[in-house]
Amino acid sequence: MMLTIFYGIELCYFKAWKAVKNEKYNEFANRWSSDEFGKYIDKLEVAIEKASAKASEDEKKEAIQQWNQIWEHEINFWNSCISK
Repeated sequence: MMLTIFYGIELCYFKAWKAVKNEKYNEFANRWSSDEFGKYIDKLEVAIEKASAKASEDEKKEAIQQWNQIWEHEINFWNSCISK
């Protein structure tokens, strides 16, 4: 479960920073959207797929609920950054 939460947060950072075009944020965008960070995200995804194969249906449902909550919070966070 924690791996799913961690992966969701990291994936959101990766996708969000890839979309940033403002030069004053280049340092952050370059770090969080780099190929190396993308490979790290891919490894987390593989780990989740392996864990999912062993998880019960209840564990999978809980992970999906957590995943949806993460994305809701992340979307709200990034939208608040854009509107400031």
